Amino acid sequence: MGHDSIILLSGIVAGFILFQSAINAPLLFKYLNIEQARPVLRGIFPVLFVVNAGLGAAIMVIALLIAASTLAIAVGAVTLIGSLSCRLLVPATNLAADQNDNARFARLHRISVIITMAILLINLGWIFF
Repeated sequence: MGHDSIILLSGIVAGFILFQSAINAPLLFKYLNIEQARPVLRGIFPVLFVVNAGLGAAIMVIALLIAASTLAIAVGAVTLIGSLSCRLLVPATNLAADQNDNARFARLHRISVIITMAILLINLGWIFF
């Protein structure tokens, strides 16, 4: 039962990331102008990162409680730490956008995307090892 819960939570993490990055954000940019999309995305992404951090913590706790593999514990830890790191980048990323500091915005956004994609791939792939 515990191992199934970890797999389910990993799937939820991956699903949230895929939905936000592949469906929600592109649709917002397609149908809204930047002034309309910006506040919506600024509301969604911090919540996404906090929820995924909580799911990562749950994965880690369950994995520790059931003495799951080190890999399962690591997936929870990476999800937790990576999501919190992305959440901490949000204010600086928003400030760079507000100040039209495109180079800084691009750099911070790229870091957040790389971390988030790593979380996605880890949560999708770990069950195969």
